[in-house]
Amino acid sequence: MIEKKSWPTNCKLNTCSEDILKRKQLSGHRLTWQAYHRLGDIHDFFDYLAKTYPDICTVEIIGYSLQKRPLKILKISNGQTSNRSIWIDGGIHAREWISPAVCTCIVNQICENWDDLPSYMREFDWYIHPVANPDGYEYSHTTDRLWRKNMRSHGRQCPGVDLNRNFGYKWGGRGTSANPCSQTYRGTKAFSEPEAFYISKFISSFPKDTFKAYLSFHSYGQYILYPWGYDYQETTDMADLDLLARQAGTSIAKSSGVKYTVGSAANTLYPAAGGSDDWAKGIAEIKYSYTIEMGDTGRYGFILPASHIESNCRDAYTVVDTITRAIKMGKNSRRRRKLKFRHG
Repeated sequence: MIEKKSWPTNCKLNTCSEDILKRKQLSGHRLTWQAYHRLGDIHDFFDYLAKTYPDICTVEIIGYSLQKRPLKILKISNGQTSNRSIWIDGGIHAREWISPAVCTCIVNQICENWDDLPSYMREFDWYIHPVANPDGYEYSHTTDRLWRKNMRSHGRQCPGVDLNRNFGYKWGGRGTSANPCSQTYRGTKAFSEPEAFYISKFISSFPKDTFKAYLSFHSYGQYILYPWGYDYQETTDMADLDLLARQAGTSIAKSSGVKYTVGSAANTLYPAAGGSDDWAKGIAEIKYSYTIEMGDTGRYGFILPASHIESNCRDAYTVVDTITRAIKMGKNSRRRRKLKFRHG
């Protein structure tokens, strides 16, 4: 269970958030998970964790955005070279503020409770990139709350590329647009945008079998989606992807009562080529690749009040915990079956 200390329940938003903010400032960071925070606060939080937990936390800049903002990730690890890894990202679409919020919330849970985490959580290396579109995210705070794309200038009145149509697997296909004014503009070529390119470069710098899961948080709709998104096709291991996604959905329903719909991206929502999850599956060969669309189902949509952050944090952590446990236990169960066979 997630410790209640991380999400105070003895007060309501706007009644004690100021006191919490003061306490957080004294401890070295400002994040409260009772408000949406700007990029600077999120990056400062990562720096704080690296200073506070140097044995397990490391900050790395994997590249820079178009407007030269750092693409900052946090690595959490017990330092064992034999570990496999899990990648988590958020904020690919600027207006989906709940996405960076749940990513930083997951980070907080893992770091603050590291010694008490089950072994299946501590035996992975975690790479978390909560704001993959920092330029768009800042623009959505300062200028246009519903901004979706990055801030690529085309020399015209329609800036931006949809980063989740810019990844280099089946780029340019269904659900994408060649029109720069479209919300789903795919860019001039695969990985034309540094924000997408540097994710691919970083993950590709590791041996193929390093990453066991790729989890990309978005909003909204309450879905757990898996490849393929580019077309109405099934992966050869769809049964495995579906089973694990349904386990995560069932865990959420049991813990919070919230229902998540599970299925392949194209068949469950709509085809969309050039997505990060398809690239993670098709090129990086990460078996368990998922896009998680957080709440709600449409009452507030992208304009989700900050009062909904905590409940979404719990559901997001449930997804991560369930998927991690299943991957680790599945590996162990296969080993046990082999040992049993060998020893009769």
